[in-house]
Amino acid sequence: MASNQLRRILITGGSQGIGKSIALEFAKYDTQIALLSRDIDKLRNNAKLIEQFGSKAYIYQCDVSNKNEVEIGRASCRERV
Repeated sequence: MASNQLRRILITGGSQGIGKSIALEFAKYDTQIALLSRDIDKLRNNAKLIEQFGSKAYIYQCDVSNKNEVEIGRASCRERV
């Protein structure tokens, strides 16, 4: 990845599995990462891991099956990331 680009990414299911793996990979490239998941404790732990790489993590508790929660999470991301 080019080092002069500002990278931002939003990942649903960011608490574990593929979502966590994607977040940690992007964290290596000075990325602003928004993580959404139902499990806030796992999100907090993942944010610490991301920040160890020098990237910035934003976490949002969100159930993607709930349209209202998704909209709130999206709006929060737009304001902060």
